[in-house]
Amino acid sequence: MVEQNNAGGSRWGRARIVGGAVVLLVLVLSFWGPRRRWLASEKAPAASHGDHYTCSMHPSIQSPVPGACPLCGMALVQVSAQQRAEGVVRVDAASRDLAGIQTARVETLPMRLAFGGSGRITYDETAVSDVTMRVRGIAEKLFVKSVGQHVVQEQPLFRLYSNELFDAQRTFLSRADDASERERLRLLGMSETQVAALAASRKPALAVDIVAPRTGYAVMKDIVEGSVLPLGTRVFRIAATDTVWIETDVLDRDIVSLREGQHAQVTLDYVPGRFYDAVVLYVFPYLETSNRTGRARLQLVNDADAPEFRPGMAVSVRFDVDAGSVLQVPESAILYTGPRQLVFVSVDEQRFRPQEVRTGRSAHGMVEVLSGLEAGQVVASSGVFLLAAEARINGAATYWDTAQAAAQPAANAPQPTASPMPQPTAAPSPPPSAAAFRCPMHPEVQSATPSKCPKCGMALESAPAP
Repeated sequence: MVEQNNAGGSRWGRARIVGGAVVLLVLVLSFWGPRRRWLASEKAPAASHGDHYTCSMHPSIQSPVPGACPLCGMALVQVSAQQRAEGVVRVDAASRDLAGIQTARVETLPMRLAFGGSGRITYDETAVSDVTMRVRGIAEKLFVKSVGQHVVQEQPLFRLYSNELFDAQRTFLSRADDASERERLRLLGMSETQVAALAASRKPALAVDIVAPRTGYAVMKDIVEGSVLPLGTRVFRIAATDTVWIETDVLDRDIVSLREGQHAQVTLDYVPGRFYDAVVLYVFPYLETSNRTGRARLQLVNDADAPEFRPGMAVSVRFDVDAGSVLQVPESAILYTGPRQLVFVSVDEQRFRPQEVRTGRSAHGMVEVLSGLEAGQVVASSGVFLLAAEARINGAATYWDTAQAAAQPAANAPQPTASPMPQPTAAPSPPPSAAAFRCPMHPEVQSATPSKCPKCGMALESAPAP
């Protein structure tokens, strides 16, 4: 019974070994068959100038015979020499409708560049005036007592006591007909109204009111009652806000399109949907090296009674610049293939020809064409990726193969053969010592006398004669 079980087990083991060998053979043949055909096709003459077969997913795979792609397993499609010679992509009407391929005409149209930037409200520097001491004196009384107070032109700011100004008034009264003395009083800080009142009253004043030179806000104050005011001290700064400036940062590629006198739209984040008109006053001739942006200055008219724009506020600025009439195509018609830009020019209803172009500025979904196209041509404006795939399959466009073709001569060039380096000669090994006994589990354990293996403890057996 035991012998029968052993015999049955042996037959079952042999059957498993045979079955595994058959499965392995099938796997090897299934892999080697396509690979052998592909190697045979590689050894066959190149089919780049005639009919060949290629993979729709891997156009670099080309074979003179039909088969499967060794990379993805897809069936190779045929490309005729006529298709390569014509250099066009053929798309029938049904495929064109299914792929949604549409066309657009190349036209010369006006282009308006739209770009924006962030801005900051500042004071109009042409509407800022300083009140500076032109004579020495003492501030007897202060009428404008805090920063931010609104003043009107010729409103008294403070009362000044000055011996020098008193002496100048007396000299003026003694020479009333001398125009230079009248001008001297004006230069010392008195207004025309005050000089006329002095000429009418004929009485010099020990203390004279210093008035505001313009209407605006006191944005700086450096005076209190009783202050001793040396010559040249700035005591007030008055700034008007009926017009304000906007300092805006614009990207370096857009700043070249700005010109003085152009208009821009200004918006406030907390007033959505409302636009304010501003005018470009000046474009700075340098860039900020930290962020590669240029700066432009805009002027904005503000409401004097209730100003909406206050210095220090952040605003958004939007420019819409007229770039003139340029040759342009829809942005969707441009296909970027690395360093090149391609379009597909319509030859007729069912044929498209790839054409390399050079593009410029873009705005509102249109791209400026600098070279490669002419007005009146028709290009594919949608479905260009399908046309590009078809072009790569049938070889209608060689733009994708330039890098590969450039690398081909280098691959075919003879490679320098390295001379074999001399190998060091191994020293002759000493003759093995005669061993009469060794371990059956550890043959390296040998002994001239009977003993036990130090590794496993088994008794050493007699070694066969060499």
